[in-house]
Amino acid sequence: MSQTLNDADIPGGLRNKVELSTLEPKELMQELGRKGWQRAYADGGKIIQSFLRAGLISDIIVTHIPILIGEGLPLFGRLDRDIDLEHRETRSFPSGLAGSKYRIRQVGGQTR
Repeated sequence: MSQTLNDADIPGGLRNKVELSTLEPKELMQELGRKGWQRAYADGGKIIQSFLRAGLISDIIVTHIPILIGEGLPLFGRLDRDIDLEHRETRSFPSGLAGSKYRIRQVGGQTR
């Protein structure tokens, strides 16, 4: 998903593996559904925020990196409502990284 990239920006080795879209999340998921997709992986702060606002995320993995930073951008930015999460598992790695998986209990105002 991009509002600024076009096909010429895709490196040659990825041209048959990558498809760009300017669709909004709901329309994109409908298009993917027509192609037989049932799930998609969303990554990137603004992308995740737009899918959260549209109520399209069912699971989320938050990775904790063992570095305290002095400032930065909020992970999920502003949301129009609280999103209730149910912890599913946490995995730790020798590097110190830890990934916690959560199930989203509320999607589009409805409890799952």
